Amino acid sequence: MRTLFWKVFLILAMSQVCLILVVAVVLKFEYDQRFSEFNLSQNFQPLADFVVKQYENGVDVTGGDFRSRENSLAIFSYAADELIYGRRWGSPENRVSWNFQSEGGQDYQVFVQVPPRSRWLPEVLNTYPMIGAFATVLMFSWLLTFLLTGPIRRLKTHVKSLAEGELDHRLESRLTRRRDEIGALATALDEMSERIQKLLESKQRLLYDVSHELRAPLARMQVAAEMVRAHAEERGEDPTLHERVSYEINSLNAIITQLLQLARNESEGVQLDTSGLREPLREVVEDMQFSWSERDIRLSCTGGLRLYRYQSGILRSAVKNVVENSLKYSPADSPVEILLEESEGQQLIRIRDHGPGIPDDRLESMFQPFTRMQSESIEGFGLGLSIAKRAVETLGGSIMLGNHPEGGLIAEIRLKLQLADDYT
Repeated sequence: MRTLFWKVFLILAMSQVCLILVVAVVLKFEYDQRFSEFNLSQNFQPLADFVVKQYENGVDVTGGDFRSRENSLAIFSYAADELIYGRRWGSPENRVSWNFQSEGGQDYQVFVQVPPRSRWLPEVLNTYPMIGAFATVLMFSWLLTFLLTGPIRRLKTHVKSLAEGELDHRLESRLTRRRDEIGALATALDEMSERIQKLLESKQRLLYDVSHELRAPLARMQVAAEMVRAHAEERGEDPTLHERVSYEINSLNAIITQLLQLARNESEGVQLDTSGLREPLREVVEDMQFSWSERDIRLSCTGGLRLYRYQSGILRSAVKNVVENSLKYSPADSPVEILLEESEGQQLIRIRDHGPGIPDDRLESMFQPFTRMQSESIEGFGLGLSIAKRAVETLGGSIMLGNHPEGGLIAEIRLKLQLADDYT
């Protein structure tokens, strides 16, 4: 926005300076045209002929009506070697002259006084008035630039508030009432934010409804399955089939949980945190270490410690799903390594395991929901990487999978989070 302000300011200031120069050139051209020898001779020659004719006829041309234009016209007689009409002027720059011959064959020279050419531009450029004129141009340009960019600054602030999730925030009426393009844009932004707010609220209500409608029957089914299995055990029947029913119910409940998390990551992001990246990663490591106590999960960080404005919960969800996927598909005695690299303008999180990896032609498809490597010994539904991808994209980043040259799968999460100090 500051760049836009100074661009507009410079354009306005330069345009005014150019306008002043153009006006000066036009005035000079008009002066040269108006007081050229040709125009003046056309206007004053008839009077000069009349005065000379009267002079040669012996009429006194120094008084009476003949003196009415003496301040503009003077006639010099070469034969008499004197002015016969008008008076001399001190500066030759303020007069135009030409020679002519009368009907009596005598030579004369006509002088016409012209107003002095305006020298206001050179004076302005070389004296103190130049400072005042330049300051006036700058002040006017700054004021006009402020009036032009002020509404844009308010629109920028409003858009940032929308990005932070304040969808109920509306622009002030002095912007929406404007009858120009800025007013139309402000109205469109308000309508857009209202529409998005309604859509998000509707989606959130749908998530809650789906959660209630699906989980309540599942809970009843789970209770019923446990009761049936208990009765079967009392009667000495084989509980294998009943255990299979309970297992499938738990699996269905886990699928619903992950689907809700996948959809929630798309609709969340309304609450921004001021946090670094190291603390959320440590929390993920602690959580996963609690569930996988026998596994070695390593976290290392490089670069300076920085604070960002972002949704730390969504980042935890993304990293947790990738780490959990690595723990499932790597040997129990191998570590899972998490590396955080923070540099200027970019943050990189690498998660590497020492498992079998993924064929190169299947790397991209692993982000599709319900896509997983075929393995009967590993439980899962193929939603972990899909949830991670959606979460990273919500943060404005990207995630890629690749096979490490020394074996194992490596996931790279690239973010471009804005520093908390720059978030103004």
